[in-house]
Amino acid sequence: MKATYALRIDARVRDKVRAFCTAHGIKQGFFVEQALREHLEQEDLTDDLKDFKRLRSQEALAIELTDYVARRRG
Repeated sequence: MKATYALRIDARVRDKVRAFCTAHGIKQGFFVEQALREHLEQEDLTDDLKDFKRLRSQEALAIELTDYVARRRG
């Protein structure tokens, strides 16, 4: 499903995006969508790393997944 997303950006950024897309033969909408998607994925990875660092001290308390599932069934 596609949706429209209107926003205001600096005219110089718009011009650079337009020129880049024209030079590379890609649509601006595709370029912007991919850039947003990549940025969001990077933010997710950053959050995951923060969680990893925060929970690292609890690693010794971890149990095997099969043991956990067995306990839940048991």
